[in-house]
Amino acid sequence: MIFSDFLTGFILNPWFVLSLIFWLIMGILAYSLRKKKDVMYVFFPLLAMIKTRKLNKFIKRLSRRFPRFWRVFWTVGIFVSFGFMIFAYYFFIVNLINLILNPSIENVVTPLIPGVTIGLPVFAYLIIPLLFIMTTHELAHGIAASSDGVEIKSTGILGAGLFYLIGFGAFVEVDERELNSTKYSRGTRLRIASAGAFINALTILLAIILMTSFPLMIDPFYGKQVTQVEHVLTPEEGGYNYGNISVGDVIVALKKKGSAGDFVYLDGENGITLNYILGNNHEAIKFSVGDEVILKIYIPSEDLFCEKEIILGPLYDENNKIVGVFIGIQTSPYYMPLNFLAKIFTGKWPIFLFTEFVWLWVIAFSVTIFNLVGLPVFDGDRMIKEIMKWFIGSKYEGIKKKKDQLSYSKDSKFYYLSETRVSEIEYVKIFLSSKGLKKNQYSDALILNENYYRLVDIIGDGFKSALELTLPETASIEENALMEVGYTYWHDENKGKRQIILNAIRFITLFLIIGNFLLSYLKFGMITFWI
Repeated sequence: MIFSDFLTGFILNPWFVLSLIFWLIMGILAYSLRKKKDVMYVFFPLLAMIKTRKLNKFIKRLSRRFPRFWRVFWTVGIFVSFGFMIFAYYFFIVNLINLILNPSIENVVTPLIPGVTIGLPVFAYLIIPLLFIMTTHELAHGIAASSDGVEIKSTGILGAGLFYLIGFGAFVEVDERELNSTKYSRGTRLRIASAGAFINALTILLAIILMTSFPLMIDPFYGKQVTQVEHVLTPEEGGYNYGNISVGDVIVALKKKGSAGDFVYLDGENGITLNYILGNNHEAIKFSVGDEVILKIYIPSEDLFCEKEIILGPLYDENNKIVGVFIGIQTSPYYMPLNFLAKIFTGKWPIFLFTEFVWLWVIAFSVTIFNLVGLPVFDGDRMIKEIMKWFIGSKYEGIKKKKDQLSYSKDSKFYYLSETRVSEIEYVKIFLSSKGLKKNQYSDALILNENYYRLVDIIGDGFKSALELTLPETASIEENALMEVGYTYWHDENKGKRQIILNAIRFITLFLIIGNFLLSYLKFGMITFWI
């Protein structure tokens, strides 16, 4: 019974339906693009990724228009990103200490997982900010790379999750092997690595400006913030005015029936809300239980004003004690439209717009500090690597031997080796039988003559690190046959030191983040965002 309830809830969950639609579309695209190589990758139910080169020209053209500006701009981004990296570690350390010693709801760190910690109505507000932040983030990486002369291989979009689609994004792909070679400077790599986080930091500033200037933005189109009725309680629900007022009515002002005084108008942005007035906080009017009240109502669907009469009932606390007056309605904010355009967008539009600005700030801030910590796949990890190379440096002295296993392809002439400074290729074997390979029967391996391969530098950094095969056209070798390449290379004596320090930073970072998540959950439970 429990399993059937779980299965029913899983299937009927709106996120499952949306994810099902997503994976069906991905399946159709995968089938239609099956003849195009390296265009689409589907790893159901974890990841779907589509690659394209159509945006490459746009990014290249944009980056080449103002090369000097972009170079200075992205260089500033290095220092800004390092500043946010320091703040990120400060934030997680201080927050973890507060969760241990003096926990409060403000210290809670929780992931935004659609269908788990965040509901569909709230997630709808996140779509536009997420798309904007991810698009500008990846575009920044692309422009920074192109302005420094690094070629962009492809751009694309991806969706990720586990059955449920819980994330989507964009990406810009460059040749990492070439970027990390001596062909490009450390400054180039830092500019590219920090570009996305820098744009996210500027997005934080943009969101703050939009929120603080919001009243000025809407001032030509909207008047005061008032209250719209969302639900009228029935007598059974404890209401007192069912039938006297309707859903959709906008309460603009109110006064006591029979009073000689003027209407008191609502002005939410200045704190004069309906609850503020009914709580007898306004000096011009006081209410008590049983009072008859005249409401000035605006009806948006008919674009007209009218007056309606209601009666005030008692408001009880948890001890069944009267603590105030109660109309018996549920309301939400509403901005009074001043012109035709504002009426088309309705008085709810400013609420939606401001909510979008708030989420833009929240997501941009969260993405910035998380993206700049030292964990693999994050930009902060790349930046830390470069700084460690700068301080510790490289020391190529000794020569070592190594074997690489590669997959043979008839369409490929060049094959990268795992080391970047290869001294000499000792042999190349192609295994003709996978059965022989499993049994280590090297009699099934074809040892190539030196005339059919050579060591080349295809990056252009002055170091040979790729194998070039020149097999005759008559050679009959299976596609994806396994190749083994034995070679000698110059070993970086400092690589191990850098890796130890990097792994230590990663471990500390992981401890801080997991500690924040775990203590937030243990102290306050699962924090959710639902409407």
